[in-house]
Amino acid sequence: MDRLGELITVVGLDSEGLVGSLLSDSELDVLKEIVRNGTPLNTLRAYVSDLTYLEAWCQGATGEPLPWPATQDLILKFIAHHTDSSAPDEEPCFNMPEDVRQILASKGISKADKAHSIATIERRLATWGKAHVMQGYANTIAADEVKAILAKAKKTGSRLRRPHSRKPITRDVLDLLLEQCDPSRLVGKRNRAILLTAFSSGGRRRSEISKLKMENLIHEDPVTHDGRLLTCLSLELGRTKTSQADERQVVKLVGRSADILLEWVRAAKIADGPVFRAVDRWGKVAPRALTGSGVNGIIKQLISAAELDPADYSAHGLRSGFLTQAGRDGHSLLDAMQQSQHRSTQQAARYYQPGAIETSGVVLVGEKKN
Repeated sequence: MDRLGELITVVGLDSEGLVGSLLSDSELDVLKEIVRNGTPLNTLRAYVSDLTYLEAWCQGATGEPLPWPATQDLILKFIAHHTDSSAPDEEPCFNMPEDVRQILASKGISKADKAHSIATIERRLATWGKAHVMQGYANTIAADEVKAILAKAKKTGSRLRRPHSRKPITRDVLDLLLEQCDPSRLVGKRNRAILLTAFSSGGRRRSEISKLKMENLIHEDPVTHDGRLLTCLSLELGRTKTSQADERQVVKLVGRSADILLEWVRAAKIADGPVFRAVDRWGKVAPRALTGSGVNGIIKQLISAAELDPADYSAHGLRSGFLTQAGRDGHSLLDAMQQSQHRSTQQAARYYQPGAIETSGVVLVGEKKN
């Protein structure tokens, strides 16, 4: 099998002809190396998408393929073409030339009708830089001049960073969602188990909930907390978004959340395979796992049933909600990160949604004690 064919097989792209026409042999070699290094599939797909976009943009903007290494002028041209350069209180200003927009649109790469978000620009630059390093070139994307322009670009325009879920699903919201789950019905048992497993195990991503299998549930000795003997499970997460190929990521599920998870698998008579599955109207359990989108759909349904706005919440709110609640309860960020499996304190701190700090007690450090 040729290099492109092998890559397409691994990634599962639908646009083989497009990728094959845009990416050079050296770029395909980079992607193949990423495959061999065990990059998570979703990350690999993002690399393919980013390199394909960059190649198409460069051909449209310069009439030439991506040069290696990239010149500083080309990198700055990319930022200029994709950044909203307006002031925050002005109408958005998208600076990509019309002929370049039309070329991208004709290739089916992008409608190219509005500026990239800063997060997308940063991601595509990071992919570009990684491709430099993997081909043995100096990473011109990381030059100080580029960083300085990008820092200024973050202060322009009105497309601010937005969390995946506008509001965190903290304990009070979680309790409202649990009230919508009828524990006398099998689907209610499953939904309670999804909510509590995802939240209490550190705010698991919907993909991690979808991939969880019975062989990943390890029964541990009961633990004692506040004089109570509590059920304890270890959840082996396998490969996650942030794990390395040789890492074994494990989190704990203790007490009510562990009990409700076990109640679900016993009621559904699941002995092996996926833990969370579809349940039809007659209570029949499907053999296949729920998808990540299915998990998110269940959360959205429960949000609506609780008469909350589904636009404000998603499955990702369980992740930010866990960290926010941990802060409100007085747990250190490092302890919370041990359960959430965040690698970066900066990234984990971003999940503290508005409202956490004013209830944490930190704001009262300067107050006199009675």
